[in-house]
Amino acid sequence: MSALFATFDVFPLPKGSSTHIAHTLKALSALFGQVNLVTLGFGEMPRFQKEGDISIYRCLSHHPNFLKRTEYFYDFIHGTVDRIGDIDHVHFRDIWGGMALFDDPRLGQAKKIFEVNGLPSIELPYHYPQLMRNPGLLSRIRMMEDHCLEAADGIITVSNVTKRYLEGRGVPAAKIRVIPNTASEFEDPSPDGRLQPEDPMAAETGKIILYAGTLTEWQGLPTLIKAFELISDRDDVILFIAGSTYKYSRNIKKAVRKAGLEDKIKFRTGLSRESLHRVYRRAAFSMAPLSRCSRNELQGCSPLKIIESMSAGTPVIASNLAVCAEYIEHMVDGILVPPDSPRALASAMTMLLDDEELAMRLGRKARAKSRDMFCMELWMKRFHAAYEAFTREI
Repeated sequence: MSALFATFDVFPLPKGSSTHIAHTLKALSALFGQVNLVTLGFGEMPRFQKEGDISIYRCLSHHPNFLKRTEYFYDFIHGTVDRIGDIDHVHFRDIWGGMALFDDPRLGQAKKIFEVNGLPSIELPYHYPQLMRNPGLLSRIRMMEDHCLEAADGIITVSNVTKRYLEGRGVPAAKIRVIPNTASEFEDPSPDGRLQPEDPMAAETGKIILYAGTLTEWQGLPTLIKAFELISDRDDVILFIAGSTYKYSRNIKKAVRKAGLEDKIKFRTGLSRESLHRVYRRAAFSMAPLSRCSRNELQGCSPLKIIESMSAGTPVIASNLAVCAEYIEHMVDGILVPPDSPRALASAMTMLLDDEELAMRLGRKARAKSRDMFCMELWMKRFHAAYEAFTREI
C-alpha cells in the first residue's frame, strides 16, 4: 500500500514542525512502506527527492501573498497525484492540502486522516492582523476547516485542549485521537553534558537559561525579556534565545536593545536539533512562558520545547496554562507560574538559580517522565493504534 502525506510547510527546516513531520514520515513508512510527501520548498531545494521508501515532492512556487501560495499548493497537489498514481491512504496537516485532497476524485476511496496541530482561523490573525478586518475571509476559512474536520475519516491532534476545542466545533469525540509530541532521540557524543566546540555557548562558563522555539508574541518572549531584566544584575547568568527561524527576530532584538541587555542575552537561529539538544543538556533550566491567548488557551498546542527539555533532563519553567500542565507537575518535574507575569517568572528563575539541588531533582523527574510518557517508541505505538482504529474496516 502507498500513502500520501501533504503539509503546507517547508521541509526540512531546523524547527519543531519539521521534527514532527520527520516522525510522522517514519511512522507512515512503517505502516505502508511507500510514502509520498508533498510539501513546500524554496531556493536550491530539489523539486523531487528520494530517500529510501520516501519520495519528496516540493512545491517551489512562491508568492508574497499567503493565500496565493495556498493556491499554488492546491494545484501542485493535483499535479503530484497525477505522477504518483494509486494512493490508499492520505495524511494531511492543514486545510490547504486537505481541500485539494478532498476535491480530487482519484482519491475518493482513500482513507483520509487530518492531523490538527493548529487551525488557520485562529493562527492566521496572529501572523496577519489585518485579517481581523476581513470577517468574510475568516468565515470562508472556517467553513473550509469544518469541511475537512467533517469529511476526514479520523483526526489526530496533539493535546486535550485541542481535542476539547474540536469537540466544541462539532467533531465527535470518538473520531479524535490525542497523541502528544515526542522529542528527537540523539546519540549524545558528550555524555557528561559538555558542549562541542562548534556549539553556541560552548565557551560560556556561567549558568545558561535557555529559550528555544519560534519568536512569536504568543510564546511569551516579551514577558521573558522583562523578567530577565529583573534578574540581569547577576553576573553568573546568560539568557540564550535559540530561534527556530529568523522570522520575527527583529522585534525581539529591538526589545533586547531597549532593555540594554545585549551583553546578557545571546541570540542564535537555525541550530540543528542535535546541537540544540546539547544546549538543553548544558542549560541550568529552560523557559516556556506561553501567553494567555486564543492560540494557546482555546485552540491548544503541544509545546515541543517542554518535551525536548524534559527529555534532556533539564527542568522547565512554564506558564500555568492547560497545555503546559498536561506535561508538568508543579514542583515535581518543573515549575508552573502565572502567565504574562514578569515578576512571577523572575521569582521562579531566581529560585532555580539559587537552589541547584532543586533544579537537579526537577530535571531527574522530568527525564524519567519523558522516558515513560513521551518517548519515541510510545509515540509510534500511539500513532499506529490511531491508524488501526481509523482504518480497521479496510
